Amino acid sequence: MTPTPDNPAPAPRSFRAADRLTHDRQYKAVYDTRIRKVAGPLSLSAKPNSVGRHRLGLAVPRKAGSAPKRNRIKRMIREAFRLTRERFPAPPSGGYDLVVGVRAHELPKADPGMEYYRDLLIKLAGLVHREWRSRFRDDRPEPKP
Repeated sequence: MTPTPDNPAPAPRSFRAADRLTHDRQYKAVYDTRIRKVAGPLSLSAKPNSVGRHRLGLAVPRKAGSAPKRNRIKRMIREAFRLTRERFPAPPSGGYDLVVGVRAHELPKADPGMEYYRDLLIKLAGLVHREWRSRFRDDRPEPKP
C-alpha cells in the first residue's frame, strides 16, 4: 500500500540504537533520580529526557537465570517495549529514559510470553509517570509583584 495524503504511511516500529540507553552514564543518570516502581519480577526506573522519545535500558543479572533464559527475557522485554512505547505516558519534554531491572522469577506454566511483560511495562510506565508528576508538579501560586 503506497502512502497518500489521506492515508499516510504508519510510523516505523523498529528498535534502533537511538531507542536504547547505551552508556553507563545514561544508566547512572536514571538510577540517580531514585524514581523506581516494582511489579512482579520487573522494576522500572525512569527519568525524563530531552530527545523526544522513550529510550530503553535493560539490567538482567545472572540471578535471573541461565544465559538462554536471560536472553529470552531481554528479547521479550525489548519486543514489548517496541510494540507498546506509544502507549506510555510522556512528560512535557517528550520521553523517558527507562531502565528495566529483572529479578529472578519463573514464568507461569502456560508461558504467556511477551504479553506478560507488555502488561507489566504499561502498568509500570503509568506508575513512574504519576510519580514524576506528583513529585515535580509546581503547585505553588505565582508570586505577587
